[in-house]
Amino acid sequence: MPLPECFYKYRSLSTSENVERVEDILVNNRLYFAPLKSFNDPFEGRVRISYNAAPTQKLNSLRNYAIQTHGLSDLDASDWASRAIEGHIEIPEALSSLTLRNGFRENGGFCTLSERNDDILMWAHYADGHKGICIELKPRTATHIKIFQSGVPVVYQSDFPVIDFYEDPPSHQSAIAATATKSDHWAYEKEWRLLCATAGIHNLPEGVISGVIMGCAISDEHRTLVTEWAARCSPPVLVYSASTKPREYALDIVLVDS
Repeated sequence: MPLPECFYKYRSLSTSENVERVEDILVNNRLYFAPLKSFNDPFEGRVRISYNAAPTQKLNSLRNYAIQTHGLSDLDASDWASRAIEGHIEIPEALSSLTLRNGFRENGGFCTLSERNDDILMWAHYADGHKGICIELKPRTATHIKIFQSGVPVVYQSDFPVIDFYEDPPSHQSAIAATATKSDHWAYEKEWRLLCATAGIHNLPEGVISGVIMGCAISDEHRTLVTEWAARCSPPVLVYSASTKPREYALDIVLVDS
């Protein structure tokens, strides 16, 4: 799927901590990648486990597990796997459904972005009732594009994604399904997710932050701060201001004169 021209990160300025985080993003050119378990949706990373597999696939999956985990020989691992399938050995905890589900929620870090900069619900939910900002990220160079190529668009559907319990090794598609699928109630967000092997703060390539939009209800104090931060960016970024349209439930976003 082709990348959008721009990505957007909505941020609140409601507390001193939030203000410091936004300043860090703009001035120090970096973003926080969070584990799924810290997200506000309790359904994040939830999957359905399918145990429907051919006997040969089950045998191979458990045999490989025994070799890698217990250091068994191929012959002993095959015997162990056969006895596990027949119910004589309990499937190890490392392969349990709960462990598999939790693994998707706890491993790696994710940065959530949107294709939209003018969604009034997102401004309300993630930018403190339009009093915050929306940061524009634009992949313009090969270095920028490389960062965003790890990103995937979120799939919105009514049921949990299905993961094959005996898939060995778990496919990239399985990982994406578990970490980038949400209820269709969230479809308005048009979300993309950037994935990093570890959670935490990660630097961005220079120039990928291209603009910042101030909410239509931002305070004069925060308007001044955001303008100052934008000027301190390397290179400086464009500053926009959102305002309510006079005849419809929508926003106008216009460039602020320097």
